[in-house]
Amino acid sequence: MAGIKKLQVNWPGGLKLRAEPEPTNANYTGVKISHRTVVEAIGKPKQYDNQFSFQKVRTPEGREGWLTYRSGDTIYLTPLEIEPPPSKGKKLRVDWRRGLRMRAQPEPSQASFSGAIVPHGTVVTAIGEPFSHPEGYVFQRARTPSGRVGWLTRSYGDTVYLVEVKEETHEPAAETGKLWVDWFDGLKMRERPEPSLASFSGITVPYGAQVTAMGSPQEHAEGYMFQQVRLDDGGTGWLTLSYGDTVYLSKQKPDLTTKPIEVAQVSPVAGLWAEMRGSPGGEVQWWVGGAAPLRVLDPIGAGTKIGQVGQWIEVETPAFKRGFIGAQYLKPFTPSTHRTARAGESAYIYGIHDRYSRDLLKSAGATGWVLFTHAIGTDYQGAGGDRSTYYEWANDGFGVIARLNYGYGSSGTIPEPHQYNDFARTCAAFVERSIDPHNPKGGCHIWIIGNEMNNPREYPGNHDGAGGRPITPESYADCFNRAYRAIKRAYQDFPGLSPPDSIVVPGAIDPYNAVAGCNGNWFTRMLRRIDALDGIALHAYTHGAAPGLITSTQLFGQERHPPIRFPDKQLSWQYYHFYAYRTYMDLIPGKWRDAPVFITETDQVQKNWTNANSGWVKKMYAEVNDWNSNPNRQRVYCALLFRWETNEWQVRDKENVLQDFKEAAQRGYKWQI
Repeated sequence: MAGIKKLQVNWPGGLKLRAEPEPTNANYTGVKISHRTVVEAIGKPKQYDNQFSFQKVRTPEGREGWLTYRSGDTIYLTPLEIEPPPSKGKKLRVDWRRGLRMRAQPEPSQASFSGAIVPHGTVVTAIGEPFSHPEGYVFQRARTPSGRVGWLTRSYGDTVYLVEVKEETHEPAAETGKLWVDWFDGLKMRERPEPSLASFSGITVPYGAQVTAMGSPQEHAEGYMFQQVRLDDGGTGWLTLSYGDTVYLSKQKPDLTTKPIEVAQVSPVAGLWAEMRGSPGGEVQWWVGGAAPLRVLDPIGAGTKIGQVGQWIEVETPAFKRGFIGAQYLKPFTPSTHRTARAGESAYIYGIHDRYSRDLLKSAGATGWVLFTHAIGTDYQGAGGDRSTYYEWANDGFGVIARLNYGYGSSGTIPEPHQYNDFARTCAAFVERSIDPHNPKGGCHIWIIGNEMNNPREYPGNHDGAGGRPITPESYADCFNRAYRAIKRAYQDFPGLSPPDSIVVPGAIDPYNAVAGCNGNWFTRMLRRIDALDGIALHAYTHGAAPGLITSTQLFGQERHPPIRFPDKQLSWQYYHFYAYRTYMDLIPGKWRDAPVFITETDQVQKNWTNANSGWVKKMYAEVNDWNSNPNRQRVYCALLFRWETNEWQVRDKENVLQDFKEAAQRGYKWQI
């Protein structure tokens, strides 16, 4: 078999085997090739479009088909060379507090980034000799404790990122009994009996799984008890046995048969999202994040299945998507935490994009929100701020949101990649100069980075939406991560403040624009690459002025009955009107379920609002209030009419729309229930 190129699946969720080299579900064979599977390459990768390329392969079972080789900057199949056994090789520890990017090739480009970050403190096994790159980097091919293989930066100049460690040897422990995972989130398998992220192997053992105990439990200084275990597939590691009075591994199999489960949610075992299928084991029709409360259609039956591999539970999402999710990826819903309004926030949900007359709301007995947008460029030394404006509004009881753009129009909402660092520094400088040292926790603390990044009209260098440098989800996430860190450092360094005092939010995507591909896919790819965020910004509109469109369930292209599978490039999964916000609420991962949501633009799409007190505004705010009235749902803090003035969408001169707005405010809707 000499000369056959081996490739390894380098995507935690596995890859779909396709009959043809194209990204449609119609070509999905129903076979999924799991993470770390080694396949044989047949020929060279085939380019589908500017985003996708596919590789024909032969699986270990002899089946032939096509796997996704690359999507944008993400590489899903990595070359597998002849390697020493996993136990052989020099041991190296990651010595960089942000962790190291694992790369498909020994090069510093974004395109080589596999999407995996190896955390600080992780001990990896070196494979082969270091590789010196012409730009001064030294890369080392390595295997992580979870078995992932790729290239890590070993050093650059005088900075060393991987340090050698002495390997400790342990005798295998004897079996001591059977245990069951008794924690709905599942348990993280660890390489060592310690609670640090660095010890996490990347494997989460689901609720209800049976494991074999090996040896005696080990006590950690922080109060944890860990148990070494062996899984059914032979893998070994450490699971949390208990912490204080909470027991995570039980000697008896968990039993929920007497507890009907009416509301469920996606478990961390699924990763960021779980697949929803049209029938048990059928085609994928939707994705669901852990933030969404899922209505269980058979609550009694769910109690006998939840957490169990091979079982399916039928659910309905808040966006009215109905289907089946693997029971091992679900857990009973647990309430999230809800905060109260602080200075610079309003407990009411009303507001308008741009500075407007605050008396509109105050005369109705309410306050609300305002969004200011700024083009700040990359001149961090000359960056200004808007301190007086922010404090004026906050001191009057209003919520203040600032959107920081690189520029407008052909300048782009974010700059070219080589300017990301300077843009991040400019964001931090603008923020710092907007804070009053005598009242640092007043004014504005909510910062949105960029706007509708998936819309070609926001690309740097575009001309009326044509040309320019496309903003991919991965490149935007890179830009946002840098701005996020820079702003957090500014808050850390400012007297009287700390990083949690700021809320840094990714820009809202265009919910109806598919020029750059399916915007639901764009949204999830962006979230996958974002390291941390403090809030979610959304846009939602109606295609028309009728109040009934606010709660319309019409889908894009519904009259043609196209496939509803997600994530096709079409928008056939997306609501045509205001309910578009609900589809994105479905897709928010569980780790951000407590983050505030801001609908920062809403209108009737057509230029020039219909100047009528039709009830459209009242209906829109009633819908947001209805959403917030369910205590299980993630809070929507505001919905802002787009916009007060400056272009065709302005409402300043629409007295009947403003009357509708005031009458809505008289109802006193608050997110703070």
